[in-house]
Amino acid sequence: ADDSANSRMSEGSEFSLGDPHTVTIPANDNTIGFASDAVATLDENGGTAGVVVNVDRPAPVAITLNVATGGTAESGDFRIDSRSLRIEANQPTGTIMLTGVDNDEIGGKSITLTISESGALPNGWTLADSEHTVNIQDDELATASLNYSGDGMIGKRDGARMNIELSRALEEDIMLNIILGGTINSSDLGFSWFLNHKRVPAGEMPPDVLSDGTSCGDNTTPRCQVSLSTGETFVDMELGTFSSSLVTGTTITITIEVPSGSASLVGLGMPSSLEFTIE
Repeated sequence: ADDSANSRMSEGSEFSLGDPHTVTIPANDNTIGFASDAVATLDENGGTAGVVVNVDRPAPVAITLNVATGGTAESGDFRIDSRSLRIEANQPTGTIMLTGVDNDEIGGKSITLTISESGALPNGWTLADSEHTVNIQDDELATASLNYSGDGMIGKRDGARMNIELSRALEEDIMLNIILGGTINSSDLGFSWFLNHKRVPAGEMPPDVLSDGTSCGDNTTPRCQVSLSTGETFVDMELGTFSSSLVTGTTITITIEVPSGSASLVGLGMPSSLEFTIE
């Protein structure tokens, strides 16, 4: 026999035993890593999350990986089934299981999972996509409250700046009703009560001027509806100028109301109502 036919072959190389018999040695590109780039979610208080590790071509022997945890979550904020993941021979995946702990303080934290080799990997297999993030979701309702830093006294031609603040960002849009009340009546309102408002992304402060805000409410509609989009935690608002005929001592209340469509996502915090007095 020709000794050259028995020589060691390198990756991706070819040899022929006479046309047309050609054999290609596959390249060493079999990877092991997290199956998805999408951030996973773990509900606190008993929620579970299974994070899948994928082997793009099952190995002929079992693969064992170390599993480390990091991120803003601490060890007492969750439970992990094992710090070691074993993917059996000829199996395409393995799963890391996490369980949420009941703790009012942990909502909004995240877990970073990192896999690494535990001993040598099978010849031809390498690690890729070795980190994955899991967000811990608070099981309590977010709350909406009103913030105002003044003394509650406003002039007939003045306004009052305030904002609605959510206790945490949500993963979907919500609507809130803003209701005008107090001893003020429709004839006092003049043209409009101008609740200018501007939604503000999470982590950003409200702007100094609400130049691209919108207005709602008039002397026949003492109600305004504002929305917060996914990830937003502020709605900055300004109560505008009233009629010069307002009587000193007239009171104006601004109250948040949660419509039925948002009641499963948000509740009322404190304070949910503010009172202003015309001076």
